[in-house]
Formats: sequence, structure tokens, C-alpha cells
Amino acid sequence: MNRPLAILASALLAAASRGALAGAVPGDPLVPERMMVRVTDDAALASLVAAARATFDGVEVIDGIAGRPIHMLSYRLRRGQTDETASAFCAAQVSLGAAVWAELNYLGQSGEGRTDSFWLSQFDLDPGIFESQYGGGVIGLPDSRGRSLGQGTLIAVLDTGVDAQHPAFGGRVQPGGASFVPGTGTSDTPNGLDDDGDGLVDEQVGHGTFVAGLVHLVAPEAWILPVTVLDSDGIGDLWTIGKGIAFAIDRGADVINLSLGSTYSSALLEDIVLEADSKGIVVAAAMGNMAREDPEEYPAALTAALAVCATDPLDGVATFSNFGPKADLCAPGTTLVVGGAVVTAQAVVGPVPGGRWAAWQGTSFATAFASGAAALVRAQHPEWPDAATPLGAIDDAILQAIQGASLPIDAINPGYKNLIGSGRLDASAATALAPAAPRFADLNLDGRISGADLGVLLGDFGIAPAPGSRSDLNRDGRVSGADIGLLLGRWD
Repeated sequence: MNRPLAILASALLAAASRGALAGAVPGDPLVPERMMVRVTDDAALASLVAAARATFDGVEVIDGIAGRPIHMLSYRLRRGQTDETASAFCAAQVSLGAAVWAELNYLGQSGEGRTDSFWLSQFDLDPGIFESQYGGGVIGLPDSRGRSLGQGTLIAVLDTGVDAQHPAFGGRVQPGGASFVPGTGTSDTPNGLDDDGDGLVDEQVGHGTFVAGLVHLVAPEAWILPVTVLDSDGIGDLWTIGKGIAFAIDRGADVINLSLGSTYSSALLEDIVLEADSKGIVVAAAMGNMAREDPEEYPAALTAALAVCATDPLDGVATFSNFGPKADLCAPGTTLVVGGAVVTAQAVVGPVPGGRWAAWQGTSFATAFASGAAALVRAQHPEWPDAATPLGAIDDAILQAIQGASLPIDAINPGYKNLIGSGRLDASAATALAPAAPRFADLNLDGRISGADLGVLLGDFGIAPAPGSRSDLNRDGRVSGADIGLLLGRWD
């Protein structure tokens, strides 16, 4: 990870020029001999497997997504068969009614991995620069903090993992995360391998920590749930990402941050993102860093996702940022490098493993700002769900607040009219639309932390509350002594 600064700066600046070659960039590659299916029941799965075994060799059900009739099959192509044979089989199974959907698996990756953009080592960087970076000022964090800190919300960061011990987080990384990348945990550590064969080893280690740091900067009283779906080169696949989203849903996340994408329009991702939408969860996704409209990257291109573009300190669209009619919002995402050195006044700064700080740029980090803002708005509405805003409408209400309060920037970006969403994120304006969020641990919403709140918590003690229960103060899925400790720590 200790790369020469000049080399890193060159890689960062090269990202935009690579975007000019976007038309020549192929789509993300296939994961060989893997098929993903959704069926109606076990009988339908057995029928599909039988048909697959009559067509291919070595057919096995090798994985599933908990609580859902979604499965992964392995198979081996026979002599003369191709990937097109397998795609045609998937289409036939859907046509015959044997599967709700069926598709092959494809790779996805962080946007910064796609363009070989690395974080810039700044070992002498003052941590205060992180707190005062331009992005926070641009989106109005000083004002928004008087109305919401994201109190008690849970933000799942699906990425390379998160270094929970970094001082940036102040203990706000939830210990109950998960990894869906074999041989890894949730701590954002290198594996020492060139997994993607590009001649670079572990080039995206720190990506998840950096993203989570920006989320925490915006919403410092939210909990961060680390979910590893990308390896240390920033590579994952649709199945891994889908499993990660499902896990975040089941853990009761309020916001899911996806600073990643695939060029494959996946039925699995659409299915699972729609499920999140139906449960009131905001899914924020990066548009990508290839300076192009087509091919689109998913899940950002899905209607149910919040698709985020990147802008510079003056609200100009970043030269590397993807764009298009599916875009929903812009947020700060650029870093200025002059003569191989970071201009800290115009840098996106975040934590990286080992207690260090760095600068980076990309739509991944714009997405992190947006995810944090979504948590700010969610925290202002402890009454949700209610009759006016039922569960399935919560995410729409949050997005309406964020997009409705965004600053229009089409006029200063004439070449991007109707291609960059509603405007640039304004957390100050979005949080001004509702009363201030209640204090953390104020369970009865009376403005005080007292015996009445302790009584509410004790009433739920020892149970696994419904996802998002306010009694589960540390959002670990149960009400326990740890929650009592948090409440007593805030006692008036």
C-alpha cells in the first residue's frame, strides 16, 4: 500500500482520460459456469435442476440467499456448448415458467478500481482536514448538524470492508457485519494477491474504509454496518453483491451504500433492490467513473436506487463522472492534484487502514455523502412508518426530501442538461424540511434521557426486536445490556 506519491497522483489524474476511451471498454466479464435463479418453490427448483442436468454436466445447487427462493447453480459446458447456450437455457426456463428469472453471473467492481484510481498516501495529513474538507462545507454540514446527526440509524457499507479500529469512527462501526468474499473478513485488509491480473496488488484496499469514513462524517451518530462484497482489488460479482444487499436488509439497515457497479443489467440486483425499496431502505449507488452515458452501471441505473454523480468544489460535473437520464443526484467527489501533490483545500479526504488518512476521488465518494444525508433525514422521522408514510414509502419520502432540496446546477453544466439528476446534494436544506431529530436514546421522545426511556428499553429487553427498533440502540439485532449501557451514558 505504500506507493510513491507521484505514481499515485498520475493514476488519479489518468482516470478522467481513460473515460474518453469508454466506447472501447467492454462490459464486465462473465463468471464462468455459474447460473443464478429465482424459483417459486422447492418443486420448481427440482424441476429446473433436472432440466439443467439434462443439458449440462456437473449441475449442483451450490449456494442460496437466506429466506429467499434464490439459488446459485454450478454447471459444466459440454463439448460444442458456449456461454450463449447457458444464456438460452436461462431464457427458456423463464419462458416455460420454471423460473421467475434466471441469468448468468457477471463481475462488478468499485468505480475507482475500474479506472485504476488509487488513494493518495498522505502520512502527515492533519486529521482536522477530514472534518473541514470542502465537501462538507459544500453540502452544508455545519448547518445540518444542528438538526440531525443520523441518530441511531444503520448504514450498511457494501465494499472491501471497514477498518473498525480507525480513530475516525469513534466506535460507530457495528461489530455484526459479514463478509461474502471467501477468505476475507470485514476489516478491509490486503490478501497479497493480484486477484484481477492487472499487475497491481491490493489496489483497492482502503476503499471501504474511506467510503465509510465519509458516511460517518455526514452522519456521525449513525451506525456503520460493514459488509464485504469486494476483494482487495475492488472486484466482486453480482451474486456476492446480491447476498450482501439481502444481509443488509435482514439486519434492518436504513441505508445501503453501494460504491460499486456492474455493466450487466441483472435480474438479481433488480429483485433485491426492489425488496429493499419495499422495506423503506434507501439504496444509494455510484454512477461510475468512465465519463460516459452508455453502458450504464448497475445498480445505479435501477429505478429503485439513488444514482449519484460526482461534482467539483464549484459544482461542475467531474470530468470522470458517468451521467445519464437515470442519474438522481450529484455530490462532491473530486480531488485536485498539482505537481504530484494534493491540494487539501480541494480534496476529498478520508480514513484508510492503519489509522492513516488519504485523498481520493470518484463517484464512490459522492455516493457516500448522499448515503450519509439519507441517514440524516431518516433520523428526523422516528414516527415512520405511520399511516401517512407506510414502510414501503419511507425511502421515497427520504429521496423526495433530498432531491427536492438539492441545488440545481444544470445552468452551469449545459452539456449535462437532464443527465445529472435533480442537482447537487444540500444536506442543510434537506434537514431543514423537518423538525430536529430526537436525541440518541430518547425512546419516548420527550426530549430527555431518563427513567422513562429505561422503562421502554427494559420492556423490550432480551428480545430480537423488529428491524430498526429504537430500543436496539446499538443496532446489533437484540436488546441487551449493551443498549442499557448506551442509554445510561446519555442519562440527563
